[in-house]
Amino acid sequence: MDNSFSKIFKQKLHEVLKAFDLFCNNNNLNYYACSGTAIGAVRHHDIIPWDDDVDVFMPRSDYDKFLELRQTLKETNYGVKCLGDCDYIYGFAKFYDKRTTLIELEIFPSCLLGVYIDVFPLDFVSSSIDDLQEKMFEYRKKYRRFQFTYYKPTIRNTIGNIIHFRVVNIWDIITCCLCSKKQKEKIRRDFIAFDKKWREDEGEYLICHVGKYPIEKELMKKEWFVSYQYVPFGDERIRINNNCDDYLKHLWGDYMKCPPIKLQKSHHYHYYINFKEGLTLKQVENRIKNGEYLVM
Repeated sequence: MDNSFSKIFKQKLHEVLKAFDLFCNNNNLNYYACSGTAIGAVRHHDIIPWDDDVDVFMPRSDYDKFLELRQTLKETNYGVKCLGDCDYIYGFAKFYDKRTTLIELEIFPSCLLGVYIDVFPLDFVSSSIDDLQEKMFEYRKKYRRFQFTYYKPTIRNTIGNIIHFRVVNIWDIITCCLCSKKQKEKIRRDFIAFDKKWREDEGEYLICHVGKYPIEKELMKKEWFVSYQYVPFGDERIRINNNCDDYLKHLWGDYMKCPPIKLQKSHHYHYYINFKEGLTLKQVENRIKNGEYLVM
C-alpha cells in the first residue's frame, strides 16, 4: 500500500475500533480480537504493518444482541451491516463509518460500505470433524452461489477465471447470471436458512463457520474464550482473550515469527474508497464514471 494511503486508512480503522469498543462496553457485549488482528495486538501492539483490516470474534449470544442493537446507531456516525441486508454479500457483520465510502470488489459494486471492522460470530459445536467437514463444505458451496447472485461480470475477472481454470467459479457465475430475479432470491433465502442452522448445534467446542481456514483451525476450545484483557493497539487498545497464546499457536504455531517478506502483503481489495464522504451507490457510480476511485 502507498504510505500516505496506508496511514490514513489505519487511522480510520482505529477510529472505527474505538467507536466499536465503546458501543460494546455501553451494551455489555463481549468481543475478542481474532486472526491477524490478534497477532498484531500481541506481536506489534498495533495492526500488522502490512495488513489493512481489524477482525474480532463475538460469541453468538452477544452477536445476536449486537445485531438487535444496531438500530440504536441510526443517528450516529456508525452503522452495522449483516447477512440478509440488501446487496450485502458477506456471512458476517461489519461495523462501519458512515462518513466514509468503500466498495471492495468491482464484481460486487452494489455492496456499499464505509471503512469497517469485521465481526465474526462464534458458535458451539461438537468435535466431530467428519460431520463438520461435510457441513462446512455445503456451507461454503452455498455461500459462493449466494455471493454470485450479486455478481457483475467484468472482462478482467472473466479472463482471470479462464486463465487460472477456476471451473467452480465459472460454473457458478454462468448459472447465477442465467438465473431469474426470483431464482436468485431463492438462492439467497436458502443460504440464509442454512447459515442459521449453525446456531442450533451444541457441544464443547467453538467454531467460526464463516472463516476461511480449514475446519481443524476453525474448531476451537470454548475455555479459550471465557474472559478477556485489554492490550495496547496503536494509540488505542483492544480486547484479546486471556488464552490468546493457545488460540494463536493453534492457528499458526510460532506466531511471533514474521512471515517472509514476499508474503508480507495485504489480501484485501479497494475498488472505490472515499475517506471524506459517505456516498450513495448512485453517487459512487457517477464518481467512477468521471474517473474517481480514491478520495483521501
